[in-house]
Amino acid sequence: VPQAKPLSPGEVLGCTAPAGLCDCSIEGTCKEEDACESKSGCGDDNCCQATAAAPVADATDAGEKVMLFVADGRFHLEAAMISNPTLRALRYDPYNKALTEERYETDKMKSIRNKSIRRAMDPSAKTFGIILGTLGRQGNPAILGQIRQLLTKHGKTSFVVLLSEIFPQK
Repeated sequence: VPQAKPLSPGEVLGCTAPAGLCDCSIEGTCKEEDACESKSGCGDDNCCQATAAAPVADATDAGEKVMLFVADGRFHLEAAMISNPTLRALRYDPYNKALTEERYETDKMKSIRNKSIRRAMDPSAKTFGIILGTLGRQGNPAILGQIRQLLTKHGKTSFVVLLSEIFPQK
């Protein structure tokens, strides 16, 4: 994984998942003209529930490029899969020593987000909830303030919910 500063080489956060991994050479270095860029991930359970991990099938193409993710979670892997939707994704969980093939329904995620954006743009939408992440460095009170000012400027009211993690059960 190319380094996304200020992270150490190989470290991936949802907000720094590298895009363009399929443009990288087999050795893992990006071509200069196709430098990897950061993109945001989502970890949206609506997009991955129907595509649970499956045992790894044999590769049919010896030249196939595969993303291998070594970790026990899915959130950061999902961010990398969203940023690189054409790559086959494998995850090795060092705790249960399992290698699985992972899938993410990027088109479904984009459709869900687009529908939510359209609903928010409807003139009848008057009140907005803003979730501010409290885990690590995720929450930014200055950006929260700017968003609330923009909403007020457009005649909308808002409320803030502080959460360490966002998932449907919360």
